Amino acid sequence: DELESAYNDEQGVTAAFNLNVLSVLNLKLGANFKLGQFEHQAIFYQQDSQIEMYLTSTTDQAIRFDKLDRQLKLRAGEKIHTEISRKYTLEGIESLLEQAGLQVLDHFEPANEYFSLVMARCCR
Repeated sequence: DELESAYNDEQGVTAAFNLNVLSVLNLKLGANFKLGQFEHQAIFYQQDSQIEMYLTSTTDQAIRFDKLDRQLKLRAGEKIHTEISRKYTLEGIESLLEQAGLQVLDHFEPANEYFSLVMARCCR
C-alpha cells in the first residue's frame, strides 16, 4: 500500500513524470499524443517485487508517429506499459553485487527501511 501510494502520489508528481514519456515521443518522433487523454497508474506486484507504471487511454484514439511513418490505435482502457521499478532486499542486492564482482562494504538504511544506500567495492 505504501509503495502504491508513493507512486500514485496525491500531488501528481509521478503521474507528470510518467506522462512526460509521451511528451518526449511527441518531440522526438513527431507523435501526437494528447496527455489529457491518459491516466497514470502504478501497481505493486509482490511476487515480482516491482512497481509497474502504466498510462491508460481514456478514449479511443489514433496516435501518429510522423518520423516513423507509423500509427498506433488505442481503445479506451488500453494501457501503455512505461516503467518497471524493481525493489530489492539487502540479500538480493548483495547477490546482484556479488554476481557483478563487487563486495558490500557497508549498508545504510533509515529506520522505516524505505530505501537503502549500499557502499560496495570491486573484489576481483
